[in-house]
Amino acid sequence: MHWPVPREVIQKRIPEDLVVDTHEGQAWIGLVPFAMEGIRHPSIPAIPGLRAMLELNVRTYVHFRGEPGVWFFSLDASHRPMVEGARRLYHLPYFKARMDCRRQGPQITYASRRTHGGAPAAEMTAEWEVAEERPESDPRSLNFFLTERYCLYTAHRRRLFQGRIHHPPWPLRQARLINLRSNLVESHGIALPDSQPLLHHADILHVEIFALKAVARLRDKRRWRVGQMQK
Repeated sequence: MHWPVPREVIQKRIPEDLVVDTHEGQAWIGLVPFAMEGIRHPSIPAIPGLRAMLELNVRTYVHFRGEPGVWFFSLDASHRPMVEGARRLYHLPYFKARMDCRRQGPQITYASRRTHGGAPAAEMTAEWEVAEERPESDPRSLNFFLTERYCLYTAHRRRLFQGRIHHPPWPLRQARLINLRSNLVESHGIALPDSQPLLHHADILHVEIFALKAVARLRDKRRWRVGQMQK
């Protein structure tokens, strides 16, 4: 789910070294629920208990020295060890949450309620219906801009990190929103427009995520910890 938001709203919430990425002058913020299966390091078998971990993230789009990527405002997940490991190793703002996802025919119901101690309260319930396939996204299109991203950025203390991501093009489908109740985006101080979100759905995608590397010493004087600005 994506909504258009003013560029300046996003820019003041990310490190100064990053620039908000826009499509035809418009910035976007996404609320992205999904399930992950078979999570593992390439050299070891799948980790027991991670057969169907759920995750819900709030994301936007940025670039650093011309290279586009994703910036995560928050990532709620249902697996405690994964949350703790990702916070420590990837400096990403993961939070523990109680989550559920059910599918009946073309209709999907997804619910999340954050349980992470000391974190802002946040929850979401969404229902949507999966529809027909979309053609592969044209590189100039908004669909491509919102989905075909091959790195992430995060900040920790005074350094900016980049993590490479590899996957085939997203096999996108149309989707129709039935119901949405959420305060995830609003919990970051970002007001959403009254318009309905732009929806995309994908049934499955194989993804490789590589280790972080430091790419810059931040000029930003604000304090960053696990990918979040500390007030």
